[in-house]
Amino acid sequence: MTSSIGKPVAHADNTLAAVERVVREFAMLPLESPARPDCLTGPLQLRSRLYHQVKTAWKITAERTEIARLVVEDVSASEARASLEARTRLELDHPAHGTFSTVIDLTGPVRLTRVGDEWKIADYCLDGRSSLDSYIHVERSVEQVFGVTVALRGLSLDTTITEVLLEWRSTRTAPVELVAGGLATRRLLPRWHWGAIDGEPQLLENGQAVSQIVWWVALPLETRDVWVVVHAREVASKTPYAFRFRVPLPALEERRANAGLASQ
Repeated sequence: MTSSIGKPVAHADNTLAAVERVVREFAMLPLESPARPDCLTGPLQLRSRLYHQVKTAWKITAERTEIARLVVEDVSASEARASLEARTRLELDHPAHGTFSTVIDLTGPVRLTRVGDEWKIADYCLDGRSSLDSYIHVERSVEQVFGVTVALRGLSLDTTITEVLLEWRSTRTAPVELVAGGLATRRLLPRWHWGAIDGEPQLLENGQAVSQIVWWVALPLETRDVWVVVHAREVASKTPYAFRFRVPLPALEERRANAGLASQ
């Protein structure tokens, strides 16, 4: 394999090694490592930073990653591409759901971008889907009801699940909790899928947190509209109030073009 950097061979070899080191480090880092966002750039870095603010009830009790193959396939002055075959096996424990085992498949192409003097991962595969195809960073989607503000920050259309990341704040004196969230792909006669809140269970006055909702439903990457409803309530009350969001999604090719990946 040759490098297209146009530098002496020693420099090209050093660049190939640097690209391989970044991909290997990211694949081997524990999922809860605070260093993971530093390996990424763009929307995936924003998503990773939000994930690390979620105080999840799931606890990872065992984690093992195996890299079967890692090859740097192409390098230019500002971009690189690698091929990765790797899987992470997880054992998790939840106070309500008990123990759970799963495998995260990272096999697929990895795209990197040079940011200053460092290589950062712009896209990687997660369970067979491009992460950049799957994740939509949402701006200016905020609802406020009775002193509680909920902002929908990110939406992921993953291979087996759909999830949203929420930033929420309460100025009420009584403790407030998020109860559940619903997901639908049409406004008229919607079929709602319901999911529990994972994250900070409740907030006191002037509290702020990031939470996520996971639905065990897979949506096509070509999905163009998603409706989300989030229910919250004061802890002492049985009556929830609702925050409703419509999330229009850019076309898949438009998302790829905006990310500079239209040719993938």
